[in-house]
Amino acid sequence: MTLLESIVALVIVSLAAVGFLNVFESDARLPGAAREWTSAVAYAEEGMELVKLGQVVPGTGRGGLSRRVTKSPYARHVDEVRVVVTLDGGRVFELRRLVAAR
Repeated sequence: MTLLESIVALVIVSLAAVGFLNVFESDARLPGAAREWTSAVAYAEEGMELVKLGQVVPGTGRGGLSRRVTKSPYARHVDEVRVVVTLDGGRVFELRRLVAAR
């Protein structure tokens, strides 16, 4: 094998290794992102339940999450409740439900 062939082989192996490392790196980030979204969904559900109970929903929350709740008439005796949770980095989760008007 010549020197040129050896260099080409090393470049090919290096490119393959970089591809595998990118896959492993993205797999390492997924559990953290899933944990963040799970917290956002739970925080939105908590806000929705507080609205159903007729309680005031606080806007600031745990772990860098913020929550905004709006309630508007949808139909006779029915309101639409929107809970918007903003995560760090500006990502947003929105939960909408129809609830009996009080």
